[in-house]
Amino acid sequence: MSDYDLMKKAVAEAMQENMKNFYIDRELHYKHHEYLEDWIDWTKDWKSCCRKAFAGMLVVGVITCLVIGFVVKIGGHVGK
Repeated sequence: MSDYDLMKKAVAEAMQENMKNFYIDRELHYKHHEYLEDWIDWTKDWKSCCRKAFAGMLVVGVITCLVIGFVVKIGGHVGK
């Protein structure tokens, strides 16, 4: 075995020993990504639903204001 191979083996063993605390199980990591993907999809759906509800409330509010204004305007003239 050459000096290069010995050094490469020593570095690999040292890295394996030092990186042991940072090891992540592949299956667990994959499950975390699935969970995050579900969470992101849920927030996108929720955001879309909230936007639609807000737009609907805005339209209903404007129509309500127009109807109330029309009723007040006509109502004032009808009684006279």
